[in-house]
Amino acid sequence: MRVFRYSLLSVIVLIGSSLIAAGFAVMSKMEEKQKVSVEMTAFNSLPQEEASRIAASPKDSTVKQVQYQEQDAYEVTFHHTETESLGELVVYIGMDRETVLGQKNTK
Repeated sequence: MRVFRYSLLSVIVLIGSSLIAAGFAVMSKMEEKQKVSVEMTAFNSLPQEEASRIAASPKDSTVKQVQYQEQDAYEVTFHHTETESLGELVVYIGMDRETVLGQKNTK
């Protein structure tokens, strides 16, 4: 009887710890999905004048991993933002997807 109790208790502890671990894994994935996209980080960093050059959506852009000022970064190029004198709008975002490193125009 005593062996049965210890076996049952071991099974309950094992199941409980498995459920807790699974819960943490699900929460981690949810937090990852809630992070703002690189495109939105870039868009939100723009002054109103430059943001108004994006006629459609911030998702109408290209994201590439590049070297910017000797560090890994995302380069977000917003399409259809070119003007005759400025070219397309480009924003550099850190690999943490939150830090704005800089911006330029392609001309």
